[in-house]
Amino acid sequence: MHQLMMTAPHSTLEPVTDVFHGVAVTDPYRWLEDQESPRTRAWIAEQTRYARAYLDSISGRERIRERIREFLAVETYDSLQKAGSRYFLRKRLPDQEQPCICMREGADGEDQLLIDPAERGTGKYTAVKPLRVSPDGRLLLYEVKEGGERTGTFELLEIETRRRLPDLLPRGYLRGFAFAPDGQSFYYVHEALDAKKPFYRAAYQHVLGTSSSQDTEIFFAGEDKKIRLGLFSESNHLIFLVYRFLEKTLTDIYLRPLEGDGRPEAIFCGIDYFLSPRCLGERIFAITDRDASNRRIVEIHLRENGEHEWVDIVPETDTPINNWLVVGDQFFSSTSPARKPGNCPFEATRRFASSVVRRTAMSSFLRRSPSRNRLASLATPRRVKNAPFGPREASRLIPQAIATPRSGTCPRMAQESPCTSWAAAKFWKKGAIQPS
Repeated sequence: MHQLMMTAPHSTLEPVTDVFHGVAVTDPYRWLEDQESPRTRAWIAEQTRYARAYLDSISGRERIRERIREFLAVETYDSLQKAGSRYFLRKRLPDQEQPCICMREGADGEDQLLIDPAERGTGKYTAVKPLRVSPDGRLLLYEVKEGGERTGTFELLEIETRRRLPDLLPRGYLRGFAFAPDGQSFYYVHEALDAKKPFYRAAYQHVLGTSSSQDTEIFFAGEDKKIRLGLFSESNHLIFLVYRFLEKTLTDIYLRPLEGDGRPEAIFCGIDYFLSPRCLGERIFAITDRDASNRRIVEIHLRENGEHEWVDIVPETDTPINNWLVVGDQFFSSTSPARKPGNCPFEATRRFASSVVRRTAMSSFLRRSPSRNRLASLATPRRVKNAPFGPREASRLIPQAIATPRSGTCPRMAQESPCTSWAAAKFWKKGAIQPS
């Protein structure tokens, strides 16, 4: 065992105490949060020298490095979406530092390069990710990040000309985004890092080719650091999600026509249960844990008095519903039985990098996973079928599912970047409904 001969560098203790909810919390290293101070930079340099003195002397280090490099040097696909006959994806070749954004005409077409982060000239740590494709397949919204940071800038690409449009959102958090049906404007919720009013929670409409100062405010949730606003689009509607982080999280849900100047209508106020809605035409469906700890899928009939009618589509069972997918007039849901020691039902999740590019990946997951899968028909009478699905059924379902992507942020997940479509068909360990 290699022994480190150097003495560990000294770390100064400067206790700072804060009181949170009546509890005193002391942080002895608060001074290190000032990343640019000379003291912090000196501390980082000393710690780096100390760590390198040990790590660089480990025997066999180069052999380990090369072996890991072999595992990492593979072609990968992710962030897959579909608009019309076009597939949009992020692709990384074995010799690339960062993946590129590509487009494919048809499932078997050649990959066409749209955006290569290396061509931006900002260094090898610049990363790009596709987020949204306009309904007509003309525009692509993508995120640009530098050095693994949490925040990014958001840009639009005109696909046919490969031209980057001047309509961009500055560095910050994008809490929701939806293209207008005509592709001439978009709706968004964005928290800019340099905002003059950092806690002003509002949604806006931006018309392409105009200044951001002319953007129209279409919804205002409040001005408070304990409020968060998200939005997503479904069928002909915009759905606004207002989260209030109090002693427990309360959620308000508003509905507004995607076209026209209709006012947002509150359909739920102050709910404290999980609810992830979807609009299919004029009908509202949702997955929820309201009166169902293992979750159920319901249709909600709105009533003017607020006492909405809840109709079970997929009732609660003794196994929790992990995810659901709408394909045509059917729901596809996945449930997980109780785990046995050492058996993880999500062990194949990482095999999904190119699940639609290689159509058998979904069926492979369904074969290998002990999860049960169900189809629920929306026809009358309703029927619920238990699977398992084989390769033929999965290969039929997944291309259809890609054609009906969901855009926007997901309930209870609005602190993240907006979710993209169901195209990658991932089933998540946490059980929250989160399209890939």
